[in-house]
Amino acid sequence: MIAGFYRFLRLSVQTSHSYRQARRELIATCRKFAASERWLQSKTREMIGNGQAYLKAYFSTIRKIGGFAFFERVFSYWHHLH
Repeated sequence: MIAGFYRFLRLSVQTSHSYRQARRELIATCRKFAASERWLQSKTREMIGNGQAYLKAYFSTIRKIGGFAFFERVFSYWHHLH
């Protein structure tokens, strides 16, 4: 159970790191594409904002799934004890 909790915490740290890395890549790619396509600055900001929202939702979902797996195991242990 302790190992499961450790994995849950590690997953949170890893997804936070991956989110920051993906966000940096998203911003760089959008800016490069905006320059080549001559987007207005407002469109560039909008596209980056939309991309960040999708990334945030994606990594949040991964963390929730990891949390459900951990708490499912805790509930299983509780069920066996009672």
